[in-house]
Amino acid sequence: MKILFATDQYGPTPGGISVVVHRLAHVLVAKGHTVAILAPSESWKFHKDDEEGVTIYRVQSFLVHKLKKVRYAPAFLYQNRIKKILQTFMPDIVHIETPDAIASAAYEEARLLHIPVIGTCHIMPQNISGALPFLPSQIRRFVGNLYMKQLANLFNKIDFVTAPTMTGIAILKAHGVKTSMQVLSNGINLENFYTVSLEEQDAARKHFSLPSEPTILYVGRLDKEKRVEVLVQAVSQLPKDLSCHTVIAGTGDQSKLLKALVKKLHLTSKITFLGMLSEKELRDLYNLATVFVMPSTAELQSLVTMEAMAIGKPVIGARAGALPYLIKDNENGYLFAPDDHLDLSHKLQKILASKQLQKEFGKASYAIVQAHDIQKVVDELVVLYEQIIARQHAYPKAFMSKPLQEAA
Repeated sequence: MKILFATDQYGPTPGGISVVVHRLAHVLVAKGHTVAILAPSESWKFHKDDEEGVTIYRVQSFLVHKLKKVRYAPAFLYQNRIKKILQTFMPDIVHIETPDAIASAAYEEARLLHIPVIGTCHIMPQNISGALPFLPSQIRRFVGNLYMKQLANLFNKIDFVTAPTMTGIAILKAHGVKTSMQVLSNGINLENFYTVSLEEQDAARKHFSLPSEPTILYVGRLDKEKRVEVLVQAVSQLPKDLSCHTVIAGTGDQSKLLKALVKKLHLTSKITFLGMLSEKELRDLYNLATVFVMPSTAELQSLVTMEAMAIGKPVIGARAGALPYLIKDNENGYLFAPDDHLDLSHKLQKILASKQLQKEFGKASYAIVQAHDIQKVVDELVVLYEQIIARQHAYPKAFMSKPLQEAA
């Protein structure tokens, strides 16, 4: 099968969308499929790359956010090029990952060529509004809802939509998406996240310059909707005689504010910021964690939480978004009231104080995350592709909006 991913976010732009597309594309190639990706260039030039068997078409773009490496590709510059790419590559299906310029242009050309199109929702309104901390809250909410309206307009034209959890499906329906939808996990490569030896853990601790203490870990963007300040405030409420150290890995708009808060709360010796890390460094860091914390209130799934679970770690998260689908309260960790740093601090103390809880919760985390193995996810995705392609061949365009089960 020939698959074309169209996305306005891809490496080196960090974030969940980039990671998901990269992982799916490479697993599909490993399973014998032919895969290409349409994505922004890293400069004001078009170029074509080969990434371990995946063809990357990089269309002209310019930088709009230096820290986040976000780029924008104006459609008028490359519409004809995308048309030629689709005509030459001629995919069996196009999979769009964003509702922005590149994905929209790919949809338009795919429709002209009668190629079916599937889309995946990776974003909540809070992800957009949270990326605009310099604007008043009312304007941020307006922009977030405007973005979701743009997404709904595009997703109502395509043939099928997936979201990683029922939270995503509910959000899409609330914003007027009527296309047939299905839950499909983003998945993680369980083979890449595993327990390393004690010697490797000691080497990692030295590499990161971390003390030999129980470790509280957060990994992710340091943006407003991630609520990392709640974790910092929770750490400030831990008993002074409780031996522990907190590690925050990632970058974002809130980085300076968070470091200032740590200084203000006299936690400089208790909290380490590590910035962006490679996948290997992340695996080593997860191994050092005693407990993983995700305080965000805007998660459609949370890849990093699944990665920590894959290494058998207890997890604590806000009772918000899709986190309750991964974090089963009192089974593999705890849920805390959103933005309640006292509740989070209490839950942290319970896990840090009990090696038995750490062991039981960690074992449960590992069992729960097995359902999200990317090998299984890609097998399900291929079946979905096949159904959509078969329906395209069997039914005229007027009936393309029928649910798959009706077209079977």
